Amino acid sequence: AIGAVKFQINPHYLDANPAGHAGETREQRILEYIEANPRRWVAGLREGCMLRLENGKLELIGKRPMRMFPAAISLFYYKIGISAMKVLIAGMGLIGGSFALALRDHELAEEILGVENSEEHAAEALQLGLADRMVTFEEGVAEADLVVLATPADTIPLMAVKALNRVNDKQVVMDMGSIKSELCEVISMHAHRGRFVAAHPMWGTEYSGPKAAQRGAFTGRSVVLCDTVRSDKDALAVVERIFRTLGCPAVYMDPEEH
Repeated sequence: AIGAVKFQINPHYLDANPAGHAGETREQRILEYIEANPRRWVAGLREGCMLRLENGKLELIGKRPMRMFPAAISLFYYKIGISAMKVLIAGMGLIGGSFALALRDHELAEEILGVENSEEHAAEALQLGLADRMVTFEEGVAEADLVVLATPADTIPLMAVKALNRVNDKQVVMDMGSIKSELCEVISMHAHRGRFVAAHPMWGTEYSGPKAAQRGAFTGRSVVLCDTVRSDKDALAVVERIFRTLGCPAVYMDPEEH
């Protein structure tokens, strides 16, 4: 049985209910309902979707019609949960582009922002649907819930520092590089070190650029997570859940072992 609750939201995602909820955000309203009904789940319909009741049967209409919010969900996991993320991917080549496809195929991101130094690659990333928008690195970090560094391995330590300089205590930064010892050493004393998760999915080909991106690239491939004791538990949980959803078994190593 499903109980329907009137929950009006205007195009700006503000509650239009005049009975004391004007101006509240959608996540605040959902959390209030969950607190009042701790044993119930909330089904959040997406834009352009609806519930249709006909002949005693309830049907969900629309593509990706809803996501579920369990009791005791935190605002952090509403905003940065795997089904509600705005993701910035720096480097839309083989690894970054394939990761973008994986996020889309598993509905793990509502919007993907891309960063590319090459104008040609930036245009290809948009044309291939790897990114919704191309932005500068600084613009993307300011907007994103999750920052993914998928540039060449030798560029990642500096980019990691730049990202950590700009993130707050709710954002997550991760990398996809193959070299971890220098990276983990460089960021080890950073004030926001806990927001970083060092990851290396064990997959690749000899090709490069956005056109080399492949669907299903990471499924069944292990992902190495390094120095996780220095990552905040919530940040690590976000990355672990992403790779678990992609079908990537996690292997935990020290940076030196990797």
